[in-house]
Amino acid sequence: MNNLAYYRNKKGLTQRQMAEILNISQPVLAQYERGTKHPSQPIWRELSEFFGATVGQLIGTEPVDAE
Repeated sequence: MNNLAYYRNKKGLTQRQMAEILNISQPVLAQYERGTKHPSQPIWRELSEFFGATVGQLIGTEPVDAE
């Protein structure tokens, strides 16, 4: 399970808004969030920088920092 939806919701963004930021379609982002499709390494890096989280936190292999 990944944490992409968690981080997106934490920023108050819709899937459409996040997809526009990443320059991908909303259905592709939905697939990323469901885990049925995986982002490329450059997209993981962009997400990591955008959310201020490690790729491991985004993927779900590291704990999410509680605020």
